[in-house]
Amino acid sequence: MKNKNVNRRFSPSVSSRGGIIALISVIFATVAISIAAMIYQLQNGGLCLLLGMTGIPCPGCGLTRATLSALRGDLSTALAYHPLFAVPYILIALGLISIPLKKHRRLILFAVLLLAAAMIVCWIVRLAGGWNGYDI
Repeated sequence: MKNKNVNRRFSPSVSSRGGIIALISVIFATVAISIAAMIYQLQNGGLCLLLGMTGIPCPGCGLTRATLSALRGDLSTALAYHPLFAVPYILIALGLISIPLKKHRRLILFAVLLLAAAMIVCWIVRLAGGWNGYDI
């Protein structure tokens, strides 16, 4: 016999105990990956794990340099490093906004998928040598 009152949501609410544990887990994983990337960069002279292991740049190659350039106010250099350098920050903001805006989740999910697709298209174009390409 099945319980008909089972909560079938995909992700726990941040206000629940499970949601808080999930949020702390994501933060911990992000910090751990960041530390691993910094150690890799110090040992190998580069930050991109995919580039270091396969010789193929990842869709995000250039984002760190672009962000640092944008923070210095040099947007033309930031765009040269990566034309879509602001997309990850937009995706994070949309993800945070989607938590309280339950009725707009489909629209936000569509925006996230659209921006992710734009990153993939930009990556393919840059691999082909367009948009300043990659200087491997």
